[in-house]
Amino acid sequence: EVKTVDGYVLDGTPQDIEIRNSELHELTFWNSPKESLVIRIFVTDTTTPIPGATFHVAYSDGKAIGDFITDNNGEILISGLVPGVTVTAKETRSVSGYILDSTPQSVKIKSGETQTITFYNSPKGSLSVVKLDSLTERPLSGAEFRVMTAKGEFVDQNEGETSTNGVYRTDESGRFTISGLMPGSYVVTEIKAPDGYVLDSEPQTVTVNANDAQTLTFRDAPVQTLIVEVFVTDTTTPIPGTSFIATAQDGKPIGDANGEFIADENGRITIPGLTP
Repeated sequence: EVKTVDGYVLDGTPQDIEIRNSELHELTFWNSPKESLVIRIFVTDTTTPIPGATFHVAYSDGKAIGDFITDNNGEILISGLVPGVTVTAKETRSVSGYILDSTPQSVKIKSGETQTITFYNSPKGSLSVVKLDSLTERPLSGAEFRVMTAKGEFVDQNEGETSTNGVYRTDESGRFTISGLMPGSYVVTEIKAPDGYVLDSEPQTVTVNANDAQTLTFRDAPVQTLIVEVFVTDTTTPIPGTSFIATAQDGKPIGDANGEFIADENGRITIPGLTP
């Protein structure tokens, strides 16, 4: 046999026959139908299909059959495979928000059967960072944070597609959320406090697992104001022009280079922006 019909495997083994006078001779050749392979992929621990995942499929000797993308049912159908061969499928690209399963799977194609290989992808994790007023627990917008992996790499937006040097800002609800995080440890550091608040520079570390949602909470103390008043003894008569030196606990001047403040016409000096 030198050529068969579509969907069948050629039987290329020659057969010999001896022809005799006045006899009808018959040879029989058998063609096996080619078979199919179904590759399917679901969300881990569910039957929810994942459309758009890419697989590379090859024979056991490394010869490529091709690259295929799962349909809306999370499936790939490959027909016309020769029975007896071993086929290997490997996921080469998952879809946004899911963790690639890079472990190849192999199956032997059998005559009269459709073989099935099933893969699972776990959802990536997420991290929310919340910023609150340390006294009132009121959410604070406008705080800036830098998010990095434990290895010191920036965690950029949109699963690394948008470069931001790992910087995020809290919204009106006092939070931001990063989705599509690979499992691992992350370090979050506040780099800019909202106006009127003291920066909390202590980093926090969190471990995010697959299909996991973690939350970190930072609290900033509002800066404070000190009012000093000077009066004539035993009266409420102010003494304008009186000079005071203000220093922090470590002895450093507050305000100008000398830390000097002069009472106004009400005998009052006001020192704003003090750290609690």
